[in-house]
Amino acid sequence: MGLVAVGAQNTSAQTDMSRFPLTKAFPADAFIAVAARNNAERKFLDDHWARVSKAFMQSGICGDVWDMVIDAMNDENADKAEDLREKFTKLTGEVQWSKLFDQEMIYAGRFIPPSPASPVPFEGVLLGRLNAAEAQTSYKGLKTVIEEVVKLFESEGAEGIVTSNETKEGDISIVRLTPTGLPTVGICIASWKDIVAISYGGTSIIEECVKLLKDDGKGLIHSAKFKTAFSKLPPAEDSLVFFDPTIMLEKMGGFMNMGRQMAARERSGETKKKTKKVTRRRSSDDEDSDADEDDDSSTDEGDAKAKGDEDSEENEDAAMMNMVDKLLGEMMVFDYIAEVEWTDGLKVYTSEHVAIKPGAEDKPVIKFLSSGKPVGEFARFVPKEAGDFSVSSGMNFSKLYHSVRDFVAKNVPGGGETIEEFDTLQKEEWKLDIDKDILALFDGGIISVSMGDDWVFMLRVTDAAKANEQVSSLFTKLNEALGEENTLTMTPVKVLGKSFTQVTHPMFMMMGGFAPIWGCAEDHLIIGTSAKAVTTCLKTARGEHPNITKSKRFVDEALAPKGGSICGVSFTDESKMAAELQQVIGALSMGLGFATMGMQDAPPQMKAIMGALPQMLAKLGPVAGKRGFFPSSAEYSSFDGKGWLTNRVQNYKPARPPEPESETGDKESGEDDGDSPAADDQDSDKESSDE
Repeated sequence: MGLVAVGAQNTSAQTDMSRFPLTKAFPADAFIAVAARNNAERKFLDDHWARVSKAFMQSGICGDVWDMVIDAMNDENADKAEDLREKFTKLTGEVQWSKLFDQEMIYAGRFIPPSPASPVPFEGVLLGRLNAAEAQTSYKGLKTVIEEVVKLFESEGAEGIVTSNETKEGDISIVRLTPTGLPTVGICIASWKDIVAISYGGTSIIEECVKLLKDDGKGLIHSAKFKTAFSKLPPAEDSLVFFDPTIMLEKMGGFMNMGRQMAARERSGETKKKTKKVTRRRSSDDEDSDADEDDDSSTDEGDAKAKGDEDSEENEDAAMMNMVDKLLGEMMVFDYIAEVEWTDGLKVYTSEHVAIKPGAEDKPVIKFLSSGKPVGEFARFVPKEAGDFSVSSGMNFSKLYHSVRDFVAKNVPGGGETIEEFDTLQKEEWKLDIDKDILALFDGGIISVSMGDDWVFMLRVTDAAKANEQVSSLFTKLNEALGEENTLTMTPVKVLGKSFTQVTHPMFMMMGGFAPIWGCAEDHLIIGTSAKAVTTCLKTARGEHPNITKSKRFVDEALAPKGGSICGVSFTDESKMAAELQQVIGALSMGLGFATMGMQDAPPQMKAIMGALPQMLAKLGPVAGKRGFFPSSAEYSSFDGKGWLTNRVQNYKPARPPEPESETGDKESGEDDGDSPAADDQDSDKESSDE
C-alpha cells in the first residue's frame, strides 16, 4: 500500500458547507465555531465507545460515588437527596440525549460587552438537529427540568433566586433559566422545527442563530477569513473547527481597558467625596483664626497626599495596562486556526492550518516558532524497530530569550533594573551566560526515538565540543550537590568510535540496571538509555541499519510527508496504551491503599472516603482495558512562511460484534472480547511476525 497519503481527499476542493447546513447559524462575531455531522463510516467507532461506556456503567463506580455522598449526610438530607435523584433521573430520562447532537451539531462562542444587566461577557451555544417530533419531545423534557430546578430553589427557602419563563416567537419556543435581576444571563433552551438549541452565559445568541437559519443572513461562513481558511484545506466530511484568536484577544484587551477606566472613575469619585467632606468640616469650624490656619495647612497637605496617592495609583495602573496591551499585541500573531476531519476505512484524518496574521511574520513569537531548519531526511536516525519517534525542526530558544529580555526592559515597570540584576547574577554567581553558554548551543532540531524499553533523545548542536563541556560541568555541579557518598559515577565509553559517558548510581540498579549514556556525534548531543540503543540510531544514520521507512507497520499506518519545508514528523505506537493506563490505575489504587493505612487518627468521614477510593479506582481497570482499539497515530507538519499545515491520522482496530449475553447479563462464551490489553498484545505480535 505504501506510506498513506492524507486520505483520498482532493486538497484543492473546498468544504461543501451545504453538507453542514447548521453552519449558517454561526454568528458573524463568533471567535470559536465547531460543526459535526453523522457519518455512517464511523459506526465502528460508535461500537468501540459503546463497549467502553457499557463497561463503565457495569463497573458500579457511579453507585459507589453516590453511596459515598449519601453516607456523608444525615438521615433527613440523605432522604431528600435520594428523592431528588429519583425525580431528576426520571425527568432527564425524557430527553433523548443520545440523539440531541448525533445527526448534526454546531457549537459557537463569542464575547459580548458586559453591562449591569449582563455582567457575563461570554455567550456559548449548542445546536442539534433531530426530527421535528424528537425535537419537541426533548425540548419539553429540558423545559421540565428547568422548571423543577426553580421549584427546588423555592422548596429550600430560596424563592426568587432564579426564575424561568417561556416565550414564543412564531414557531420558536424559548425557555430561560436566569438569576433574578439578570434577565440576559443564564441558560436558555429553544426549539425550532427539528432543531434544539442550548445556550449559556448570555441568552441572545440563540435568537440570532435561529434568525440566521431562517433568513440565511450574513453569518460567519460568509466572511472572507472563514472562506479563505477552508479553501486551503481538504473537504470536511465529519467535522470542522474555526478559531479566530485575534477577535478573542482584541475583546479581552477591550474588557481590560474598560475595567481600568471604571477603576479610575471610582478612584476619582472617592477623591471628590473626600474633598467635599474636608470642605464641609472646614466651613463648620468655629475655632480662632490661628487654629483655622493650622487646619487649612494640614488639610492642604492631606489633599496633596491624597492627590499624590491617586496619581501614583493611576501611574501604576497605566504602566500595567501598557504592559498588558503590549503583551496582547505581541500575542496577536495568528490570523486563524482551521481544521477539517474525515474518515476513510479504519482511519480518521485531520488537516489543520494555522495562518499567520499579515504583517506579523517578523514578530518574536513567530521567529521563535519558525526559525528551526526544515527536517530533511526525517528517517535518518530512526531505526526500523522504533515504536515511537518524533523528528522536529524545533524552536529557537535563543531568539525567545532575547525577545523576552527586550520586552521586560521596555514594558515592565523597573524592567531595566531587573535585567541588570539578572545579568549580574549570571556573571558573578552562576559563572555563565545563559544565552552564549547554553541556548545558543542548540539550533532547535530535536529527535526522540523509542524502541521497546530503550529510548534515545537527540538535540542538534552548533558546537559539539562546547556542548560536551557544558554537560560535563552540569554533572560536576550535580555531584557537588549530592555529596561524596551519593555521587554519580561517570565512565568513559566508546560508541562507534565516538566518546560517550555512561552514568551509573546505586539507585539506578533498582530501576532494572538503568545506565544511561550521553555524548556528541553527528552534530547532535545524544542521551540514551543504553549504548546499544545509541549504536542502533547512529548505524541507521550511516546507512548500516534499515530505517523506519522499511517497517511494514509504519508504511501501512503512517503519513507520507509532502513538501520541502517539513518541520515535524512523528509516529506513536498506541497498542499498549490501554495496558499502560491499567498499570497507572493499579499503582494509584495501591498507593492510596497504603496511604489509608496511615490515617488511623483521621476523622471518620475522611477515613471512609480514603478507604473507598482504592476499590473505586480498581473498578476503572477493566474500563481502561476496553480502550485497546488504538493501534497508532501519525502526523507531519510543514511551514511555508505564512503558516503551518499539519496532517494527522488516527488508526483504529475493527470493532468486534458484541457477544450474546445470558439471562444474568454475563457473556456465554466467557472469552475475551478482543478489546483487552491481552488481545492487543496478540495483535501486535501478529503484526511483528507479518513483517
